[in-house]
Amino acid sequence: METAARKGDLTKGPVGKQLLLFALPLLGASLIQQLYNTLDLLFVGNLLGKGGISG
Repeated sequence: METAARKGDLTKGPVGKQLLLFALPLLGASLIQQLYNTLDLLFVGNLLGKGGISG
């Protein structure tokens, strides 16, 4: 039976799987931030034009 402390231990088990499980939240957060920045750029470009994007 696996305890809660053992389940979160990144020093046990296959390295590749542990690394992937560690990196997934970081990748997800980066993707969300990039989507936000892209949408923000689209809205600013439509509302303010080229001057708003370059500023």
